Amino acid sequence: MNKNDNLFSIGEMAKLANVSIKSLRYYERINILKPAYISADSGYRYYALNQIYLIEIIKFAIEMGIPLKELSQFLSDSEDTLDLIKFGTYAHEVATEKINKLNEGLRFIEHYGKKIFEQSQYPEDKVYKREISEKFVYVVPFERSFSEVRQPDITKIFVEKVEDRFDESELFEAGLEFDVGYGLLIEHTPNFTKRFIFAETTAENSNYKPIPAGKYYCKKIEPYEIERAKEVFSKELAGKESYIAIETEFFTDKIDIVKPASELRVIAI
Repeated sequence: MNKNDNLFSIGEMAKLANVSIKSLRYYERINILKPAYISADSGYRYYALNQIYLIEIIKFAIEMGIPLKELSQFLSDSEDTLDLIKFGTYAHEVATEKINKLNEGLRFIEHYGKKIFEQSQYPEDKVYKREISEKFVYVVPFERSFSEVRQPDITKIFVEKVEDRFDESELFEAGLEFDVGYGLLIEHTPNFTKRFIFAETTAENSNYKPIPAGKYYCKKIEPYEIERAKEVFSKELAGKESYIAIETEFFTDKIDIVKPASELRVIAI
């Protein structure tokens, strides 16, 4: 091809397409956008106006997080044609996955924002009452006292139990939402004491335990102090033989990253 007036220098094309010269050189190096003409004498690179279309595709791929080297699978060997149907299908899959992740992140932010607002209404240094609606939790039985085990070990046990039962695709179908409700549970009666690690769920199943609705006595505590529930709520549980104790996250506008606080709840049963 000979240079003519319909071609643009690399600097001109960079301005027209709103990209840097460095980017155009990189696109050439990874074989997704070669110049339309390279001067044999000077080595200068020139681009055709219609190559702006491919540059826009490249910019879209960058915005969507599609690795640029993957674009080559949709280009002909001569780079004259782009299989737009295949690229569009692939881009749709990537975009859908990205949207799902963004929605998940938004749900995460909204959930914790709501938690912070709710719990900021309660005192941090004394017992208070909360009206809590019925919840279902996925439970993993725990055979030892929680005070005997380190926090990482408790979490590891729970995760291993869940991974044994579910693969990643089944977690959503099971209604499990580990990022929006995780904690410890003790069910105490004169005849037995049962301990569980739990995650909140939107479904009902044989391993899903209902947590009764009602007015719970609550208090901000150090993490993994659920075994002290009877002591913490000695006044509120006086004369009560049976109760449910729950320990879950406690959120304020500022959180101790190293040692975040927990909320301890009890209700007589």
